Amino acid sequence: REIRTQIREVCGRAREVGEHPTVMVLQYNTPAYIFNYERQWLVGDMVERLGGELVSGEEHTVNKEEILRCNPEIIFVMCTDERDRSYYEDMVRNDITLNSLDAVHHQRIYGLPFTFVYAPGIRVLDGIRYMADCMYPDLHTAPK
Repeated sequence: REIRTQIREVCGRAREVGEHPTVMVLQYNTPAYIFNYERQWLVGDMVERLGGELVSGEEHTVNKEEILRCNPEIIFVMCTDERDRSYYEDMVRNDITLNSLDAVHHQRIYGLPFTFVYAPGIRVLDGIRYMADCMYPDLHTAPK
């Protein structure tokens, strides 16, 4: 019950922020096969509960042209764990075809460990806090 209360508190604080970012959540299986998480996935629901706007539509896979068309302010890119987070962030950040994205220009590309969104159990609170802090840097949701 305490975890649910904390999740509601973090989400409520995030939703009170004036401007809400546009977001895409991607998983690079190969450079040509990019999986797109929509609202029916836990991670999509987390984005929306935090007040973010998923701009990816309802397609499961996207190409780079679709990502450019959506032009998200924030990109979460799925990663295995903390060790490969920077690898996936750099994959997006250094992709010359994506260098016109708002997320690239404003350095708002964040690796998102699978443990936060796949069968996360108690780690869902960690995932909500991490995503909230990425989406709203001034919110500071980490536990005191």
